[in-house]
Amino acid sequence: MNIYAIVILTALLLDYFLNFVADRLNLQALHPELPAEFEGVYDAEAYRRSQEYTRVHTHFGLLTSTCMLAITLLFWFAGGFQLLDALVRQWDLGVIGNGLAYIGLLSLGRGLIGLPFSLYETFGIEARFGFNKTTFATFLSD
Repeated sequence: MNIYAIVILTALLLDYFLNFVADRLNLQALHPELPAEFEGVYDAEAYRRSQEYTRVHTHFGLLTSTCMLAITLLFWFAGGFQLLDALVRQWDLGVIGNGLAYIGLLSLGRGLIGLPFSLYETFGIEARFGFNKTTFATFLSD
């Protein structure tokens, strides 16, 4: 493994770790009871539901980011980036065209892999808490 790969791998893992720690700390700070300072100003049930939504949404975000990191590392160590590069270079689109095709295919792949997570977040979690006003047709058009 060359120095660039080590730097990129370290950055990926450090980013994941820092976000994981921040999410865990935020989850520990959640309390379903309305703080005394907000009594009479904010509805206690709405506050409890907002705390529960934050808890569920954060847990799902942790699951999503863990899966995406695992898929990225699997793709990397299985030689997926090299295979994709070899495929795109066969198209002979020139330096800029090859680069755009490579990035475009990576983005498309990431979007397709993230689609089930996005669907569940929108039609599962957000619908459960009453935040989803999106139809499936609108979701697809977005």
